[in-house]
Amino acid sequence: MLYRSRYRAGIPWRDLPARVGDRKNVHRRLRRWCESGVTERISGIWPPVTTTNI
Repeated sequence: MLYRSRYRAGIPWRDLPARVGDRKNVHRRLRRWCESGVTERISGIWPPVTTTNI
């Protein structure tokens, strides 16, 4: 996942694979997804992460 919380998660933007595109475009796409509710729909599909299932 590409989010930041108290503990760093995901990967740095500069380390994204080339196949996902330029990091500015990836950031723009993620922002649009957040604004349109796509990320909430995705997170509703996945089970919540807890310390017991990591």
